Amino acid sequence: MGGATKADAEALMESGYMTTADLENASLDDLRSVSGLDDGTALRIKAELG
Repeated sequence: MGGATKADAEALMESGYMTTADLENASLDDLRSVSGLDDGTALRIKAELG
């Protein structure tokens, strides 16, 4: 995903998001609650993946 760092990927995986489908099914609030993921990254993920 554009703009995501290795630290972002690690934070997502530690929170159980292992696949793009996991991210597609996550709400924006779910992503915002991931420790270590900033709001801008959460918004970009949802914009990119829906």
